Amino acid sequence: MEDDEEIDYEVATDEESLKIRRLQRELKSVSASEDRRLFICIGAGLVPILLYVLSPGYVTQWLVLIVTPVSILGGLGLVIFKNIRRKRRILIKHGLQCTQCGFIPSPLTASGVLGIKKCPKCDSRLDV
Repeated sequence: MEDDEEIDYEVATDEESLKIRRLQRELKSVSASEDRRLFICIGAGLVPILLYVLSPGYVTQWLVLIVTPVSILGGLGLVIFKNIRRKRRILIKHGLQCTQCGFIPSPLTASGVLGIKKCPKCDSRLDV
């Protein structure tokens, strides 16, 4: 009987490691797509500076000083906010939201929580 239990445990461990790898792959793909969006956002924020350098009479320096930081910081904030929301949706899809307290672990600790299958906040069992 002990040998059968060990085999079942190994199979369960393989399934768990597959789930953890799948979760990490999805989170990494979100990060990669958000990195591209960050570069686009920074590039779009630098357009007013380029316009000022190429045609100084067309764009005033005050417009450049106002539009550039607002567009870059606003775009960065939007991209970061969307990144967090997309990662939270992935964690919920994988069953990492606690049914007792509603806690969702951070993407950095998600693989560990998926491995132990317990809520870090209230110690209740997760339905993974």
